[in-house]
Amino acid sequence: MKIYLRKVDDTLIPELVEIDIKKLRKRRVKLEDLYIFLDDFYPPENIW
Repeated sequence: MKIYLRKVDDTLIPELVEIDIKKLRKRRVKLEDLYIFLDDFYPPENIW
């Protein structure tokens, strides 16, 4: 299982960044920005 967070930088192009579960406990994360992939067969290259 891999957990990704949608991040938008100054280019305004969203990208998914893999994060650790421990960081989720320390940060406030909106559920709409969170993506969880249960299998490793389809990595999120471009899901938009």
